[in-house]
Amino acid sequence: DHTCQIPQCVNPEHLVPVSASLNSRLRWERESKPLLAVPTLGANAKRRTPAERLWEKVDKQGPEDCWLWLASFQGPYPSFSVNRKSVLAHRFSWELHNGPIKPGYTIDHLCRNPACVNPVHLDEVTMGENTRRQPRYQSDTCQKGHKWTAENTYVDPNSLRHCRECTRAGERKRRQTEPYKAVLREQQRRRRRREGMQEREYNPDFYPCGHDRTESNTKRRPNGSTICRECDIARARNWYSRNKGNALA
Repeated sequence: DHTCQIPQCVNPEHLVPVSASLNSRLRWERESKPLLAVPTLGANAKRRTPAERLWEKVDKQGPEDCWLWLASFQGPYPSFSVNRKSVLAHRFSWELHNGPIKPGYTIDHLCRNPACVNPVHLDEVTMGENTRRQPRYQSDTCQKGHKWTAENTYVDPNSLRHCRECTRAGERKRRQTEPYKAVLREQQRRRRRREGMQEREYNPDFYPCGHDRTESNTKRRPNGSTICRECDIARARNWYSRNKGNALA
């Protein structure tokens, strides 16, 4: 229990071990008494601004050198808290010197050092331009060594380029997998079935299964189409025998 009645206090001299029931009774007795105010900053103390907190975590070198971040990181990029929200330090540094970032734009490191927050080394670009500036997009070949030529390059709607040769190799490898072969066999089976049904001539006296097309042997579906009643009963018996374990009598 806190003898000083300040829940935020951690002074061991103000803490007393008591039972849970006694602690509840003491707390109940204090309900009518106002709690002591939580200690606050002094009258002459000044709370630091986000900009001051930002620069005290930066190792500033020359004006043209990288200003390295010395605090926490969010992935490869520096981050710190502003109004209880985590923000990226290099974006905050850009906004301090150049104003808000435009919608749809991002901040690119011209020095290629993610830990740098020097606004001179930052540039406001689109996401597509930021991707094209990456070192792997500056190479003449893809990751597999294929040349970036007009015939071998595909640019998607997001302005990202892809190697056609690598795409074709991945597609050939995918076609060799068993799940793809199973889907392909099912598609071929359905196509052959459709072609066989199209080749059959319509007979008003018989269904394609061979049963008579009579009023008693015709079942009408909700959409208006008709099917063979004998075949429908046979399918129902087969379904119940496989799923329920007992066939219809």
